[in-house]
Amino acid sequence: MKQEEFINRLQASFQTNKKDATLLSDEVRFFRGELLFNYLNQISKTLNFFDFQDQIIFEKNLPFIVIDQIKLLLNQKYFLKHSSKKFISSSNETINFLKNFNIMPKHIIDLGACWGEYSLSLSKQFPKSKIYSIEGSEKNFDTLNINLKHNPVFSNNIKPFNLIISDHDGFEEMVDSVNTMNVLKRVVNNQKHNYKKMKSNTLDTFLSNLKVQKVDFIKIDIEGSEQNLLLDLKKNFFESVQLELINYNKIEDNVNFIRELSNNYNFFEIKSWKLLTLENTIDLVENTLRNNPTIDLFLINKKF
Repeated sequence: MKQEEFINRLQASFQTNKKDATLLSDEVRFFRGELLFNYLNQISKTLNFFDFQDQIIFEKNLPFIVIDQIKLLLNQKYFLKHSSKKFISSSNETINFLKNFNIMPKHIIDLGACWGEYSLSLSKQFPKSKIYSIEGSEKNFDTLNINLKHNPVFSNNIKPFNLIISDHDGFEEMVDSVNTMNVLKRVVNNQKHNYKKMKSNTLDTFLSNLKVQKVDFIKIDIEGSEQNLLLDLKKNFFESVQLELINYNKIEDNVNFIRELSNNYNFFEIKSWKLLTLENTIDLVENTLRNNPTIDLFLINKKF
């Protein structure tokens, strides 16, 4: 076999997703070696050109980026956009919040866990906690499980759930992709999206099934569906909350949501962790969402 035929057969195998046994033979071992060498050399040169600072490793032929000793699968471009600096996980802000208020969580819910970045970071910081990682997208959930498998030191206390948390027990239609922005159909009904029907529970039902009476911390990042959780957030006791609001919802609806939560929770400024008045919080939400797609809010239960 000539090298040109080797390349053509390899490209055909990639397109059909079927292995060509002739490409695995001893006869073409030098073509394989040269091809892999060239690919790896090109990747190395590209990483150096962009002054990429984070470590990339391969385990069982899968690429991972290593962030704070945690390995995260590179099956999307999210972790590869920066240059000349290391990737800083926004979970650090979460950990600072919990430390500032001396919260040592025993039970953590990561709602909208995506690929497990937050769950693994929280597990590393709070190894004695029990972490319940909930992700609705099946494709994201597959990535989450791969990341848990490749981080055995930090994943023993993490229990994953492929589930949508909503305002009813049943099913929801959701975008299913390896993405941080998968939305429910009733939040963003866009004909360009392909939606998939998936199981849903209320937060109340989920907690009842777990038989957990008290949650020390819940992170909520569910792309505009957070307002569906209002009644359960008020009904159940959550000591501390990180809540992402997004401009999929109208600003006035986000503000009304905040007003309702203010009966049960205090809001805190991110950098200084000073207590915010309701008016300050509303101003912050309105001003941020006019210029940015999202805002994270940090809440402490008034009974704490």
